[in-house]
Amino acid sequence: MKRSAACVCAMLWLVAPAGLARKKGPKVFVSADMEGIWGIVTAAVKEATGRFAARMFPRDEVRARLRAAAREALLRKDGITLFRVAPPITVDVEWQTSARAEMPLMLPGVKRTGARSISFVETDYVDGFKLLRASIALAAY
Repeated sequence: MKRSAACVCAMLWLVAPAGLARKKGPKVFVSADMEGIWGIVTAAVKEATGRFAARMFPRDEVRARLRAAAREALLRKDGITLFRVAPPITVDVEWQTSARAEMPLMLPGVKRTGARSISFVETDYVDGFKLLRASIALAAY
């Protein structure tokens, strides 16, 4: 997966509702898939048991995992280089239904690219993220 694709994928999973989170093994997306990307340190706090259900780990265990991950992240901070997405940023989204693809078309710059898909281009990553988030919110109705 290219870095730009991984970045957008990560952005989607971090803002999408929990029910959309893809499982890989016993952990949810961020813990299982982000560990190898750019040296990100993660700590699993729950285990997926179904599409909309998870078993929380014991509080003391979670706190210990979070402290250990924070400690490791702070030790690695000098070796991490800042990743920047080079503009322009193109975001393509394929929705579950055509009705969901209809609502984000009210936003400036969003174009329909298929029956269930939209696309937009932004020059600023933060603006692109905000537009993506607005698209997700509108598509929910």
